[in-house]
Amino acid sequence: MESKTGEYYRREVKSFIKEFLHTLMLEDRQEHLTSHPDDKGNGFYDRDLTTSIGHLDDLKIPRTRSGEFSPAILPTRRRASFDLEELVFAMHVGGSSMRDISRFIERVYSASLGRDAISRLTDVAQGIIDKWKNRPLEKHYTAIFLDATFVKLRRGDVRSEPVYVAIGVLPNGDRQILGFTIFGSEGESAASWHEYLRKLKERGVKTVDLFITDNLSGLSETIGRAFPEAQHQLCVVHQVRNCLRDTRSKDKAELAADMKTIYRADNLGVARENFEIFKKKWLQRNSKAVHRWELNLTNLLTFLNFPAGLRRYIYTTNMLERLNKEIKRRIKVIESFSTEHSLEKMLYLILREEDEKLSKRKMPNVGI
Repeated sequence: MESKTGEYYRREVKSFIKEFLHTLMLEDRQEHLTSHPDDKGNGFYDRDLTTSIGHLDDLKIPRTRSGEFSPAILPTRRRASFDLEELVFAMHVGGSSMRDISRFIERVYSASLGRDAISRLTDVAQGIIDKWKNRPLEKHYTAIFLDATFVKLRRGDVRSEPVYVAIGVLPNGDRQILGFTIFGSEGESAASWHEYLRKLKERGVKTVDLFITDNLSGLSETIGRAFPEAQHQLCVVHQVRNCLRDTRSKDKAELAADMKTIYRADNLGVARENFEIFKKKWLQRNSKAVHRWELNLTNLLTFLNFPAGLRRYIYTTNMLERLNKEIKRRIKVIESFSTEHSLEKMLYLILREEDEKLSKRKMPNVGI
């Protein structure tokens, strides 16, 4: 059965597309009436339309008394499928000028729109972005992954700012991108994550079994204040990388193998026993690696409290890191974003698309 959030998401996207198309067709008709003063508007007729996000029922198509007007953006009956992705992308991301957008629409759809018309359309887009970012969430999540990725943004000068992103896993295995936030700070902070978690609670999240994060200072305490009953897992992959980074080349393979005996143990008891063996062996040779494990051992081994089939997914933030890499890949052609709004529009399009992909790949063995 589709989740309430999934139903809401599809309903909201379809509602936006209908409003977007309706606004565009009204502007097209106004342009027609301006150039044909003898013609008059004559209400609307209903038409269904197949789009890339599903079937749209009862789309209101503007008409004129002469019957000579037909919205340039609307496909004919012979063209049943209609994909808005390219249009939405061109209109709302990358900081395109009004002139660039107008030329694109005229070239692709043979429709001439003025600056005011395009400005109104971008306002519609901002509304749907805000709705998606603040949409209601489920009450209970088995796991939530938290991580930030850095993007160059101009605020006078160009600096890298963190974008806070979260992926949630429901008890039935469904995965959702919960949203993103730009706080305007230069560095990632536990204080900003506290505000992010507060907003998740406002959107309906009541209980979370497990949070998976990197080892940002103060984040464990932040999670404990927002969700006292939740457990916290630090990313083991980050831990291993950090230990190997400060290790002599000749010791790396041996150290990696010995660390693996800790986090690949069958249960928590064996993992702790293996850590003691690790500690005795490496304390003199690499005290920094031993201290790193000892300091965070409880949160590094939290995932062993969960079913074996789930552990491979929750001992690391790799799931969210892959998403952040996709964001970086998609925006690499843009050296820096000129405004926060242009960045938000790009992030919305990328994350909406990735969210749809995640919804089709249920994570197995989630039940606890």
